[in-house]
Amino acid sequence: AGCSGNTPPKEAVADKPAASGITSSLPHRNVGMNYHIDGIGPAVNPQGNTTIQVPSSSLEVSGWAIDEPFHSVAGNVDVTIDGVPYAARYGLSRQDLAAFYKNPALEKSGFQYTIPASLMTPGNHTFTLRVVGNDGKAYIESPALTLQVK
Repeated sequence: AGCSGNTPPKEAVADKPAASGITSSLPHRNVGMNYHIDGIGPAVNPQGNTTIQVPSSSLEVSGWAIDEPFHSVAGNVDVTIDGVPYAARYGLSRQDLAAFYKNPALEKSGFQYTIPASLMTPGNHTFTLRVVGNDGKAYIESPALTLQVK
């Protein structure tokens, strides 16, 4: 019995999520939103750094994002890894932010995304945050951070 050659070999399927972000079809703009990244995995308040060392495991990203000109929550938040956008869970409670801005409309401005371990392969990966305006028409993008995976 031999192989007929009609059955293609099974390819290894990488356990990587398909891009799910909404910003891939939106234009970029430079002003309008405000945000803060509370943490990326073990790195607390990583903004201002250019390189962050992280483990090769799933990493939780959390923070908040608002549309300041409209005094409202943002339209949505994407996390990008190596330029590929992934939709974060947006609308989580941030009573601290609503209290700080003295605006109860900002309470549901928290976001969270778990970067799958399959994306955190050894080497350097580029991370950005994209915040969509409340009107859903454009987004701003954070400065890039390098996630250095050991």
